[in-house]
Amino acid sequence: MISDWWIIVNSALTAACCGILGSFIILRRMSMLVDAISHAVLPGIVIAYLFTESLQSIWLLIGAGLSGFATVWLIESIAKRYNLHEDASIGSIYTSMFALGIILISSLAFRVDLDQECVLYGEVSHTLFDVLVINGKVAGPKAFYLLLGIFIINLAFVLLNYKQLKVMSFDGVFASTIGISTSILHYTLMGLVSFTTVASFEMVGSILVIAYFTALPAIAYLFSYSLSAMLRLCILTGILCAVSGYFIALWWGVSVSGATVLSMGICLLVAIFVSPKKGLLKPWLYAKSK
Repeated sequence: MISDWWIIVNSALTAACCGILGSFIILRRMSMLVDAISHAVLPGIVIAYLFTESLQSIWLLIGAGLSGFATVWLIESIAKRYNLHEDASIGSIYTSMFALGIILISSLAFRVDLDQECVLYGEVSHTLFDVLVINGKVAGPKAFYLLLGIFIINLAFVLLNYKQLKVMSFDGVFASTIGISTSILHYTLMGLVSFTTVASFEMVGSILVIAYFTALPAIAYLFSYSLSAMLRLCILTGILCAVSGYFIALWWGVSVSGATVLSMGICLLVAIFVSPKKGLLKPWLYAKSK
């Protein structure tokens, strides 16, 4: 059925959007910051809705981006100024921001038509009910076009700044000494993570989206020896998990989003054992090949 393909395409596109940014997050060892952003964008979404009274508005993405930007700035400023470990700063700031978002939803529930469970978990199959109609014809789910736009923006950012991002990911100090604007790249990357997170909420929610940013790049990292290969493998793995996750959900009659993330977890577990880098079975596999 056509609807089945839309579910798989949207899920794969979500994985691609998150994976290409997540690769740099993983290399810079900033996975917890993604967790923080995925929760901290909630106040920005609610406040933007209060001004626009529309869940389809581009202002929701802008509000989320500003909220994510503010979260990153607060985390890093507090950590540096008061000499706190970054994990302590992350834990305190993002939970406070997320709590603020929940309070805003709860206290303004009569004005905000926003389901808390949808924000937390999401469900990619629900995107089929919100379609784009052009000249009286259904052109597909609106979520597809939003994610396609986000993917193009993310891909353009990576391609245009590939060398700078590569240097910054492996040696930030060296990148600064040779004149790369690491602060601008860093905050642009975090802003795109915020936008991508919000665009993915309807698909996977604020909790499962973390797997898309971290599990996929982790799998790709374990099987690749170059950044370009890691990015390509990340997208391919995302497509594989989207397809397998859909059929797992169809077989068990469960959430497609949950099944897709479960598929990622299984792939990561396999990678831990058979990775050519540091796989647990590497000595045994190597001995067998001799």
